[in-house]
This record gives sequence, structure tokens and C-alpha cells, in this order.
Amino acid sequence: ALGDVSGKGTAAALYGAVAIGIMRSLAPQKLQPAEMLREMNHVVGEQRIEGRFMTACFATWQKGRQKLRVANAGQSQPLLYKAGRCGKIELTGFPLGIFEEATYDEWGVTLDTGDILVFHSDGLAEASNSEGQFFGTERLRNLVEQRHGLTATELSDAILREVDLFTQSAPLSDDRTLVIVKVK
Repeated sequence: ALGDVSGKGTAAALYGAVAIGIMRSLAPQKLQPAEMLREMNHVVGEQRIEGRFMTACFATWQKGRQKLRVANAGQSQPLLYKAGRCGKIELTGFPLGIFEEATYDEWGVTLDTGDILVFHSDGLAEASNSEGQFFGTERLRNLVEQRHGLTATELSDAILREVDLFTQSAPLSDDRTLVIVKVK
């Protein structure tokens, strides 16, 4: 799971902590991704804090079948490197806590050895340089394609290093969260 709460500071952190607690309380039900987001949206909606919402991407992995399922609630679209190409998993959805009856699409795929899944926050693609240009999803996609032979840890380090070089180590304006899964 990857999530991002609107706003900054203590209130946003508390809202995030509530969301983590909700997810942990739902986890024993072993819900599929779309159902997990629907249930989280319902509970987060009951705890509504004026003006607050959160984006989330949730996935499940069945190791024996090599099956990935993923659903998205307004988070940056994850990337999938498969068969030599890296592209977006085209899933969108309403953020949690905005519309009470929101539903979510779910996408599934069987993955092979060497396939890579990249979850990332908007702070990564929207990191900007001194000219105001964004790092962008295209650069991120290209990096994954060029460096797909690295381990998940090495690839995440390389991506974060490239973003830092691009921004010339400017102070962060948003979080940069990156989760990389590489199938063995």
C-alpha cells in the first residue's frame, strides 16, 4: 500500500495514522484491492475531517500464482516493467474520504521473473529543477527501462539519486516516496 494525505503538519500526520489503523483493522479480512479501498473509503468517510482526504494505491500479491492485483484511489499511477517496456498501470479513482459511495476498478496481471512494479508518490514525478521543470513520469519510466537489471534496492537508490541530481539537491517541497517490487 502507498498513501498520501492532503495537507501538511500534525493534522495530516494524525489523519495518516488513522488511515493506517483502518487498513490494519481491515487486513485480516483479506480483501481484494478494490474492496479494500471501498471499505477504507467508507470508514475514512465516517471519520471525516473537514477538508482532509487521502490518496492510496493498494495491491495484493499471490506468490504461488505470481498474480498481482492493484486498485487506485487517486494516487500516482504505478509503473510496470514487463517484457522490456515500462508503462503506467492506467488506474484512477476518487481519493478516500471525498465521496461516500465511491467504487474502485481493479486490475490484475501474472508477473514473470524480472518484472518490476514501481509505486511512487507525486512528490517524485513533480520534483522540479531550477527552471521549474518537473522530473516527470517519462524520466522515471526511462530510468526503469535503462536500469531494469539492478536489484529493487539498487534501482530505488538510482532513481532517488537521479531525482536529487535533477533538482540540484533543492529543498524538498513534497515527500518522495518510492516502493519497488522486483519479481524473483
